[in-house]
Amino acid sequence: MALGHKLGSASEGGEPRPAPGAEGELTTHPGFSVHARSAQPSDEALLAEFFTHLTEDDLRFRFLSATDKVGDTQLALLTQVDHRLRAMESHDNRSAVRLERAMGFTSRAYPRDVNLTIPEKSLADMEAAPFARSAA
Repeated sequence: MALGHKLGSASEGGEPRPAPGAEGELTTHPGFSVHARSAQPSDEALLAEFFTHLTEDDLRFRFLSATDKVGDTQLALLTQVDHRLRAMESHDNRSAVRLERAMGFTSRAYPRDVNLTIPEKSLADMEAAPFARSAA
């Protein structure tokens, strides 16, 4: 089956906000049905508890490094997701800037270089092309 997707938009001040509506049913290749949703900051303690039940090999394969504990920084990266697309673009690349504007990106100045701009778009604005993934 497919995973339907709705994403939250940035809150006031441009800070990312979790996407509470990003959830749906997935069916794996062997036919198991799984309910999946986007991670939320409130999931951090639950996720920390989950990782305490994994073997060292499981943790190594999951994080591609030797670790015996998943730290607060890793947990924050897994649960505090920024639902925005961002890039860095030179003002001189006018064709790319025009294309990004046509695609609905907003631009703001890069603070450390007047020749650069940061095109940005909230994934909530992309619902016209919703995300769908088949597990088959």
